[in-house]
Amino acid sequence: MLLRVREAKEHSDSIVAHADEVQDRSGAEALRGARIFVPRSSFPTAGNDEYYWVDLLGLDVVNREGVAPGRVKDLMSTGPQTVLVLAYEAEGKPEERLLPFVAAYVDGVDRPPSASLSTGNPTTEARRALRRRHPVSRTVRALPAAGVTRRAYEQKLVDVRLWNLRDFAEGNYRRVDDRPFGGGPGMVMMAEPLARCLQAVKAERAGAAPVVLFSPIGARIDHAGVESWSAGEGAILLCGRYEGIDQRFIDAHVDVQLSLGDFVLSGGEIAAMALLDAIARLQPGVLNDAGSHQEDSFNPALDGLLDCPHYTRPEEWNGVKAPAELLSGHHAQIDAWRRRQRLALTAKHRPDTVAAARAAGRLTRADEAFPAAL
Repeated sequence: MLLRVREAKEHSDSIVAHADEVQDRSGAEALRGARIFVPRSSFPTAGNDEYYWVDLLGLDVVNREGVAPGRVKDLMSTGPQTVLVLAYEAEGKPEERLLPFVAAYVDGVDRPPSASLSTGNPTTEARRALRRRHPVSRTVRALPAAGVTRRAYEQKLVDVRLWNLRDFAEGNYRRVDDRPFGGGPGMVMMAEPLARCLQAVKAERAGAAPVVLFSPIGARIDHAGVESWSAGEGAILLCGRYEGIDQRFIDAHVDVQLSLGDFVLSGGEIAAMALLDAIARLQPGVLNDAGSHQEDSFNPALDGLLDCPHYTRPEEWNGVKAPAELLSGHHAQIDAWRRRQRLALTAKHRPDTVAAARAAGRLTRADEAFPAAL
């Protein structure tokens, strides 16, 4: 039977379609259980990391060792996420296993080289598709599209280009990591795919740039460092994963190592995003007020001190009034209050920063005469 669908819309986890050939409820009931086939050419193009269910049916799930322990037998929706139903054998008996189709469990999908009709019978080329891939991370991809700093990316004040390490790996499964020599937990990123990727990155760049690795042994990123990177010509940011990177690659190619602090992340992408965001907001024209970042904590314009507390409407909230100095309209009083608050706040929470400001000659006699802070 050929149906001409006039319109369709989503309803819960289903689609409700209005077809010219179905005139009443009895006509719709007659189609209960019928299978609807849609030509692939009629499908809207799926975006990055978006897949039609039919494309996932029948795919093998490949683990890090290249073994396919199961195949996608069915899919089901649990509301916020899709769950894959995997068919596999355990001791010669057919079993089923559920696998949430989320980044924490599925690192990537190899798309088939050519699309077929939605028959649920993918070609051989389409199989062996759910696999582990190096997560250039959709989190990083979202950075240029979010927040105030997106202006920096839209106007090309900061140009971020992402490179997928898996594209430079060899073999059927494009491995980028392997077990560490000497044993132990975790996996180590291999030097050769990294070297190939780095070569391609350098070939595309117009000029030389330092290779930066985010690692626990790196110098901690601070405001002075961000200002320096912001005024520079760019860098190649290497985001580590797993247990680490083959030291031979680090020794041969890494120029600078940076750290967010004395803790460990699951990957360097978050550290890279933090640095990129800090750099982007310093670019002229990114913030609505060109002087906004001049009053940031640690900025030399504040002598490296922490910023002062801030208040807004209403003037009284839960019985607590905003400081009278801020409501006075007297600019000199406001500036003096903010300076005292910065000194007091920094002395309490970051006495090392006050000591650094004093050593650099940034504290005035009036500052030193403010015993509540110093």
